[in-house]
Amino acid sequence: MPGATFAGRYQVIEELGEGGMGKVFRVLDKKLNEEVALKVIKPEIAMDHKTLERFSNELKIARKIVHKNVGRMYELMEEGDTHFITMEYVAGEDLKSFIKRSNKLSLGTALSIAMQVCDGLAEAHELGVVHRDYGYSTLAGLWLRTWLAS
Repeated sequence: MPGATFAGRYQVIEELGEGGMGKVFRVLDKKLNEEVALKVIKPEIAMDHKTLERFSNELKIARKIVHKNVGRMYELMEEGDTHFITMEYVAGEDLKSFIKRSNKLSLGTALSIAMQVCDGLAEAHELGVVHRDYGYSTLAGLWLRTWLAS
């Protein structure tokens, strides 16, 4: 799929992973000449109009979140029968890979990661956003921004 163009605008660079909602790709937004992440929502989820409406409403709120530990959300879009979300691409290793590579985290590292995740989630919750799809891979760059700077 690398090199393929999605929705006439997004050139696929690589697949980043797959989660409960769908597959996530690193893409080049050819209109803006900028890399973004693009999550293709699973068809069985996208078929539920109430779920799509909820995503749309949550996205409106999520776009207001500006926090160093939270990736920005851009748009919920549709191409034919395929629904997808564009969001900030954050380069870096995901948390699951980091933990596997590290073998064992020090208490300080584990606490630093936990605090950064909690800070980001607290900001989202203040605006009424409840994250329904986070796990190791979702935390790809949320904690790395601060971690790498320290």
